[in-house]
Amino acid sequence: MQKSQAEIIGEAEEAKTTQMQTARDSAPSRPKMRRRLKEFGLLDQAEVAVFSVEHRVRKPNPEIYRVALRSLGLEPEDCLFVGDRVREDIRGPRAVGMSAILTHEFRQEDSGDAEPLAVLSHLADLLPLLDSH
Repeated sequence: MQKSQAEIIGEAEEAKTTQMQTARDSAPSRPKMRRRLKEFGLLDQAEVAVFSVEHRVRKPNPEIYRVALRSLGLEPEDCLFVGDRVREDIRGPRAVGMSAILTHEFRQEDSGDAEPLAVLSHLADLLPLLDSH
């Protein structure tokens, strides 16, 4: 049974206070990835950090999302994936059962028929969106 947008956002709001999964897989090495996450102020905000280089699989391969889910001990339907690439950050997570939000903070890809839960101009709009639902 398909959940409504309001139900999904409500569940994401409940989850936001306890879990956050963060991954960056464009950098060539783990130390560089950790440094980039720290620069963005995300490293200390994450319960776990999953690096493709450690698992030898990249988005949108379903296994990388499953690694993150296992690391968090969560089911896909309990997660909200946020990213700026349609193929890797919307279609990939949705293929394993996660909800996904597209952000235009760093790039402006057209979501086409990918059906993200929402499209945000800025990452800073995420928490107000969750708080409003």
